[in-house]
Amino acid sequence: MAKFREFNPRYLATISPRLLERWRYEAILEATPVDPDPGPKIVEFEPVAGYAGTTMVIIGANFGATREANQVFVGGMPAVVVEAEPNKLLVITDYRSKSGAVEVVTADGHAESVVDFERLPWPKPGDGADAPPFSFMGAGMAAGGGASAGDVPSTGTARILVVICYPTDMVPPNMTTARADVVATFADVTTFYDQASYSQLEVIVDVTTHVALLDDSAHYHRTNGAPGYPNIDGDVLGQLMAECAQGAVDQSYDLDDYVVMVASIYMPGLDVRAWGGWSQSNFAYDDGAGTVINITTTHPLAMIAQRENADWGRAAHEFGHNVVDGGLVLDEDVYASDLVDPSEASAAAFEMMGNHDSHPLFSGFYMQQLGWYDAANITVLNWDRNPYSGQFDIIAHGLSEDSSAGRVHLVEIRITAGLSYYVEVRQRPDPSAATVQVFDENIPLSLGGSPDGGVVVTKVITGELNNNQQTRLITLLHEDNRVLVAGDEIYDPLRDIRVTVIDDNIQARPRVCRVRIEWAQIISDTPGGDFDLNIRPWGPGWETEDIWIDRQPFGTYDFTDPSGNPTGNGDEPRPLEINHFYARVRNDGTADASNVKVTHYAITPPGVGDNGNWAPLSTYTIPTIVAGGVSESHVNWVPLVGEHTCLKVAIHQQLGEVSGANNSAQENVFDFQPPASSVPEPISLTVAVRNPLDEPATLMLSVDNVPFGYHVYFPHRWVELEARGEKKLDLLVVPRMDWERSKGRVDQANIRVHGWVARVYSKKLEITGYPGSWFTPIGGVLARVTPKHRSKVILDDKVEQRKDGAVVVRGHVEPRLRCQALRVDMNCPNGSRYVITDTDDRGDFKAVFRLPDGPKPRATTAALPAKLLRRATAANSATLATEALGLGKLTAATSKAKPHIVDQRRCDPGSSEPPPEPPDETDPERPRRKCSFQAHVFNATKLAPADSNLVYLDL
Repeated sequence: MAKFREFNPRYLATISPRLLERWRYEAILEATPVDPDPGPKIVEFEPVAGYAGTTMVIIGANFGATREANQVFVGGMPAVVVEAEPNKLLVITDYRSKSGAVEVVTADGHAESVVDFERLPWPKPGDGADAPPFSFMGAGMAAGGGASAGDVPSTGTARILVVICYPTDMVPPNMTTARADVVATFADVTTFYDQASYSQLEVIVDVTTHVALLDDSAHYHRTNGAPGYPNIDGDVLGQLMAECAQGAVDQSYDLDDYVVMVASIYMPGLDVRAWGGWSQSNFAYDDGAGTVINITTTHPLAMIAQRENADWGRAAHEFGHNVVDGGLVLDEDVYASDLVDPSEASAAAFEMMGNHDSHPLFSGFYMQQLGWYDAANITVLNWDRNPYSGQFDIIAHGLSEDSSAGRVHLVEIRITAGLSYYVEVRQRPDPSAATVQVFDENIPLSLGGSPDGGVVVTKVITGELNNNQQTRLITLLHEDNRVLVAGDEIYDPLRDIRVTVIDDNIQARPRVCRVRIEWAQIISDTPGGDFDLNIRPWGPGWETEDIWIDRQPFGTYDFTDPSGNPTGNGDEPRPLEINHFYARVRNDGTADASNVKVTHYAITPPGVGDNGNWAPLSTYTIPTIVAGGVSESHVNWVPLVGEHTCLKVAIHQQLGEVSGANNSAQENVFDFQPPASSVPEPISLTVAVRNPLDEPATLMLSVDNVPFGYHVYFPHRWVELEARGEKKLDLLVVPRMDWERSKGRVDQANIRVHGWVARVYSKKLEITGYPGSWFTPIGGVLARVTPKHRSKVILDDKVEQRKDGAVVVRGHVEPRLRCQALRVDMNCPNGSRYVITDTDDRGDFKAVFRLPDGPKPRATTAALPAKLLRRATAANSATLATEALGLGKLTAATSKAKPHIVDQRRCDPGSSEPPPEPPDETDPERPRRKCSFQAHVFNATKLAPADSNLVYLDL
């Protein structure tokens, strides 16, 4: 055991340094009169007040030199001695400790403190006090270990204990009936898992009688005002589960017999969503009024908290969190809630971890993971670049697993280790059957509702999320959120994968569909064709004029040519906002092109080489592109983080097209504007070097186009990679020129990193013999570095309210330059608005807003706390400000009001014109409290991008 002085004091936050640092406490002891009595003496202890179970330091004299030589009592209860020295003890108090004296007993005597320890009650939710500690003795592991959240076995027996409970002000009028309803709900959960698993998972549910809780419903329930609510208050979950555990124990239930415990709370008339996905093995609570709970199980129990009348689908979903595993990248949930772009959750209606109350089955990925299909009923196809075509008869999940030869329940197309497509058949239940199937009763059907099922193709990302798109673990690969029927097909043009439904009625029930899966089936070019769909490919700098980003305010760009057209990426995308990912598709020909399908892709980090690891973002259809015309369309892209991302667009080749070789393009251009006060700051760009071959290869790399005044660093000149492998490396660009001495004339650097892979030949040619080997280019990235002056944006604390109802926000930039463009954001509970403005000759600016309909504001000069301001600035977003004001995470999805964008620039804004003002669609029912304001340098001329402080006004 280490000596006490070697312990890190940060684990003892309630104890001051005067008792932790040896020189300090020795000075205290030296000033204490010497007592010749050989027995122990207590001089001081800390904390004087604290929770039961806290750590405590006691200083004095004549303590036992070993832990075992001391007995310590706090408030009459024995404490655990952790470290012992003759003049110092470190102990942990008992969870049952009361207020009272601190006592030390050794072989030489007994000592008692002059001052009593004060036991503090556990804090109430939301009062800002430090939380109490975990402090308990382990109960040992049960035989075979125990199940925790996300790790309940998917086969065998899973026992659930449902503890039904009620607050003091909501006593069920008929407890027998209320309990019977809960029993019936969980009976459906048992049936669902029995049918879904083909009886491989038996869910046994025990339901207690009602447990009376300690507090009223207002204590356990939180209404609107924060993200995720109304719901059971997350702050009281520890108390609630402890009360339920104690109630179950009092009814003679052994918690060690279960893998899941459910708190089913009676709250009629209150909205409750539920909680799930965590686990506990210790249940503790102390109300300071005599109720002390501290129960420890031999294994963690998965936890669920829900209202007593929750639909069985919700209960099955919450239990599902404990049997499925979405991996470390994306959550198991696949529904639209909290997505900035809800349409991204396209598979929700086909997945129990999605729209659970519509009672869908688990989709193919989870069915495979859970092991409920026999291996013979799953076909796995490994995609590669060699031509492939195959037909499969796929049968829906019925009440019994299919054993017919030549049929399967599921086909997986494995693209990479972390990206797969799943093809399955889903079917609504037969209501006239003797035993009715409880799942898939509401899956979306084709137009007209017939047939009653069809094919579903899902995309699953389980590896690294490398498309920098806010998405879900499981999404549909097809455009329409419905089953596919005969004649329907989906297509991934980048991999040339096509899934076609040939026949949707090989068998009516369970429905069998015949599906063709193929790739690398090249559509021959038609040199004499009448149309040629194309998108301009990248040039030497891996840039195409036909792909760009437009962020809010839409229609203006960070990087433009002299005519105002976007260059490079157009705009730097902004995380957790809807950005428009644009593609320009051209039709060079003499005939119109109809039903042109386009797919957008993304991958992060940007890379040298292509190993097929692109993830599709969205597919859409352009009805017509006239001969000689162009079509500009966009998809919504919500980056999770501000990482650099490669963008790609592919046009689905059509029969009769002149050529398909020009149907895709990629953008690998990344702009940096490092701030500079003297020498600009270095920048780094993570680059993924990817092997495009199906065999190990050595990739040769190059860094070039580095101008004078810059130093670059890249770790390797070549990289050896396994087949389709990749390795991430950091490119460092270090400016060396003094920005101020050069008067801001440090050259822009267009630094390229690119690579090649060797191409060798093994067969001789006549006359020539063995051909020479060569390096095939595999692509690259362009880092465009433009140093800008380090800047500050400062908003005045005073927000002016004019008599006409307008609100004026003023500020300035430092250094004080004229004609610096800024974006000023206003985030209110019922809408967001943006103003584009610029600075005058003094570097000052102002933005004028019209508030969404609501109460008149009152101006305030109060500022956000500095700590929050620093966090918000670091996050490059005003989102934290809205959280601090109690508005939640304010995104485009949280308000019915469309962003209102106004251009108030005085300098020439170029050819970009702001979009027309959208109609006011504010929701009068939303709470109105405060509006926050933040300004951003977004289209710098000489200033580096920067974010202002946050100010707000009360409504």
